[in-house]
Amino acid sequence: MKINQTPTNIPAGDQQAFTATLGVAANGTVGVTYYDLRQNDAAPGLPTNAWLVHCSANCANASSWGNEAHVGGPFDLEQAADAGGYFVGDYEGMTTSGNVFQPFFGMAVNRATDPSDAFFATLP
Repeated sequence: MKINQTPTNIPAGDQQAFTATLGVAANGTVGVTYYDLRQNDAAPGLPTNAWLVHCSANCANASSWGNEAHVGGPFDLEQAADAGGYFVGDYEGMTTSGNVFQPFFGMAVNRATDPSDAFFATLP
């Protein structure tokens, strides 16, 4: 079931959502973060953003997922280290504090000097 909110009216390759993390808040709300390529265009680079979407009830229904929030980016995924593909790290995760989601995620910076850094956000 697709729960990401990546637009479907863009080229199919840019509709990808990937590297999801999951958290459950104290009130039972389920949150999922993911990266997507919705801002990609013909310009050089591969603009990538991190997003959070959540569901409070009936989470087996795709239409129950929404309230998308921007977590981080855009960053140029092509600046990430090459590990058989662009790699911002395998350190993504999410904690919660009460009803607040706290994603931990990587973003590419500069392949030559600092391929990626880790970031932390707090989202109600």
